[in-house]
Amino acid sequence: MSSLRNSLVGITAAVVVVNVTAVCAADEVTARSTNTAASSATSFIERGRYLVEIAGCNDCHTLGYAQSGGQVPESTWLTGDSLGWRGAWGTTYPRNLRLYMQTISEDQWLKIAHTAQFRPPMP
Repeated sequence: MSSLRNSLVGITAAVVVVNVTAVCAADEVTARSTNTAASSATSFIERGRYLVEIAGCNDCHTLGYAQSGGQVPESTWLTGDSLGWRGAWGTTYPRNLRLYMQTISEDQWLKIAHTAQFRPPMP
């Protein structure tokens, strides 16, 4: 009986170790996935920030950006401006890109970016 009991205890201990190891491994994979997703999201945001800066989007689409030499809080970036650009085409106003981009899908944006013919001063 003692031998059977020792075997059962051994088997139970082995099962517990396997289960704990599996849970720990799953937690580690989840943590890695979460870190990877967070890292990917951060990378995506950094690329977007970089593009906004080098493309000069803030120059027109952020109130006071050009006049302050870019010294405005990032929280105000791309919120539009009431300063109009007047020319032979009429007058154009820089829209709030944060609101606009929330209304379209990525596919729609790509189509717009490739086919739209914006009025000046947009390129």
